[in-house]
Amino acid sequence: MVYKRKVCIFSIYLLFIIPFHTLTAGPRQDRSGPYYTNLQQFPVYIREGFDREFTTKVPAGDLGPWICYRNDPENPGPLQIKNLDFPDIRNPHFLSPKRLPEREFTLLIPFSLNARQAIPGDTPPVLGVFLASLGDNWEIYLNGSLVLSEIHLDDAGRIKSHRAQRKVSFPLDSSIFTQGTNILAFRIVGDPNYKNVGFYYTSPYYIDEYTTIEKNHDELMTATLCGIYVFVGIYHFFVFLNRRRDLHNLYYSLFSVTLGTYLFARTRAAYGIIADTLILSHIELASLFMVVPFIGAFIESLCIQRVRKFTMGYAAFFGLLAVLQMLGPPSFADDVLRIWQILALAVVIVYIFCYDIGYTFFSAGYRLWKQSGTGERFAHLLRIYRDLLINHPVGNLIIGTIILLATAVFDILDSMFFHYGIVLTQFGFFVFTIGTTLILARRYGFVYGQLNLANSNLEERVRDLTEANDRIRNNEHKYRSLFEGTSDPMLLLDETMHIKDWNTAAAGFYGLSDFDFDGSPDKSPTLPDRLYKDSRERDSTAERFRQYIRELKTSGDPVEVPASVKNPIGEFKNCILRMEYIPSLGGNEILVRARVSHKETMTEAYVEGNACFKIENTLGAADEVSRHARSRLSRYLPAEEADFAAICLREMVLNAIEHGNLEVSYDEKSEHQKNGTYFDFLEERMEDPRFRDRRVLVEYSINSRRAVFSVTDEGKGFDYTRYTSGRESAPDLLEHGRGILITLSAFDRVTYSGRGNQVTLEKQFTPEH
Repeated sequence: MVYKRKVCIFSIYLLFIIPFHTLTAGPRQDRSGPYYTNLQQFPVYIREGFDREFTTKVPAGDLGPWICYRNDPENPGPLQIKNLDFPDIRNPHFLSPKRLPEREFTLLIPFSLNARQAIPGDTPPVLGVFLASLGDNWEIYLNGSLVLSEIHLDDAGRIKSHRAQRKVSFPLDSSIFTQGTNILAFRIVGDPNYKNVGFYYTSPYYIDEYTTIEKNHDELMTATLCGIYVFVGIYHFFVFLNRRRDLHNLYYSLFSVTLGTYLFARTRAAYGIIADTLILSHIELASLFMVVPFIGAFIESLCIQRVRKFTMGYAAFFGLLAVLQMLGPPSFADDVLRIWQILALAVVIVYIFCYDIGYTFFSAGYRLWKQSGTGERFAHLLRIYRDLLINHPVGNLIIGTIILLATAVFDILDSMFFHYGIVLTQFGFFVFTIGTTLILARRYGFVYGQLNLANSNLEERVRDLTEANDRIRNNEHKYRSLFEGTSDPMLLLDETMHIKDWNTAAAGFYGLSDFDFDGSPDKSPTLPDRLYKDSRERDSTAERFRQYIRELKTSGDPVEVPASVKNPIGEFKNCILRMEYIPSLGGNEILVRARVSHKETMTEAYVEGNACFKIENTLGAADEVSRHARSRLSRYLPAEEADFAAICLREMVLNAIEHGNLEVSYDEKSEHQKNGTYFDFLEERMEDPRFRDRRVLVEYSINSRRAVFSVTDEGKGFDYTRYTSGRESAPDLLEHGRGILITLSAFDRVTYSGRGNQVTLEKQFTPEH
């Protein structure tokens, strides 16, 4: 809170104290000095033509060719040749590109020094003259003596370098002064229709101590402002280069640099760099014309993240004006400036302030007010606008924009009518620039805070990943040690079931000894390629194992799968494959350990028994029931018959899962199998709330005379008579009832009951078994 208060106080100082100080230290004249003489209180005599003799005599009596111009000292105005009643001086047509020939004029200002202002004989102070403006080419004489010359004409008498300057000041030689009336004379050369020919600013024009003049018109603060604007603009341009999607930084950079260029072109320091004031005028007007579009584009890109087409349109038109004012004579540039002044007033007041800022601000507050639905409607609306003023970029811009708007309007009107030449806009822009900089600084502060938070989260994430990688390396080392050190056949698979590696025991067990493995996954064999498939099974080995891998990925728990492995001469041996995921730096791998199925002790001693299983709707559960039944049937049946009976039992369990509990129709199954999406379709059904809690009940009773199996599902049943009565044609059975067909051939009796959701299988053992 203390920090925010300090920032607020500092901001107020920047926004108000510095401009106030600058105004009070700017162009003012200290009228209390003993040598101060206001030249505007004296008459001015003007005539066309120039002769050195004109500079030493004050016209008297019949003025003849002279015109006497008297100004109001309390409410002075500019003295422009174009506004005087000289014959043959006609204002050209508006936007006329015609350049008129230059003409010469003489201006005389007779003035007197009072007794108290009389210069002491011994140590006279150095007096000087300050002129708010003077143009176009000129010479200055005091009592007939040339004081300063800025005449630059070619051999034809045309101006080759313009010198329409602001804030002209120079010291005077005290020896030239006389007691009583002195004459300050001016030789002026220029196009009489050009507004800058003469004294084109209203005030001040005076004589005082030269040190006082220099102190009163010090441009240090203006130069500082120009430096601030250019520096801030360059800074935001580099910010834009680092983050190019934030276009408001680019527009703010262009605005700030253009503003600094405009203000610098109006300073006396600019004359030391570019002496020709017509060139400086073109630079000044071009930069002035583009300030408004740049500030409009900045406000829109900051508030709505885009620049509207209207802004792009008037920016293009103002850019055209900036080029046009360079193509004609100075009077043509004045007419182009007048067009810009009128349009700029409309754009700044109506569009930028009322629409871009005002409408955006008030519409945002109104939307929040309507969404709140609070009972304290008007009071709440005021609170919303207060919060927007503090926290929203548009609200932050309003105060600075109001000050900027007021100063811009004054300066445009001053340029059109008053001619004071104060340029309040430089201070309005200072308030706006500092306020905007604080807005962007706060935004960058927010982004910096978010970045720090993101960095903190990233560092934490990196630590977690480093720890996870360490655990993966340790686990990988552990599994690799187990992989190489065990006598069990072990494989490493990727998720597409391609074999990535194997140990010595697996080379002989799976027939991989002669396989030339180059490390390319797409050229390595797959696990289903090394397994034996009974032709009587309805689904392929690859499909079965893809389902096992899905279950492994879903649960994360190891899966044991009964399988038969082919040997090189085509025989097979039964085994149990244990599959489990192991994390690896190269991606998840599947470790497969094979355990050869030997007859269990229980199988050797088994005589008779009963069992009951309630299983979920998974392929693994069907395989486990089948394997368990086979181990019991092998006590009374040869291995091949026991395998066949177990396969048929598995078919009935799968039918109960798919067509019973999951209610998969034969057409749906055929369609998804054709598209290769059947197992994905089954997983969706398993997660369906209608089916996911259903179970399959498997019961059996085995003794020395027979085996009886009962499979019951919780589905709707089906018309089993189509498959058990012999009415179904052979092609239909091959397509949809193959499991039932082979089961009828494997068991002595297959009986459906109820609505078809229970089937009983009975197998009689012959005495020799």
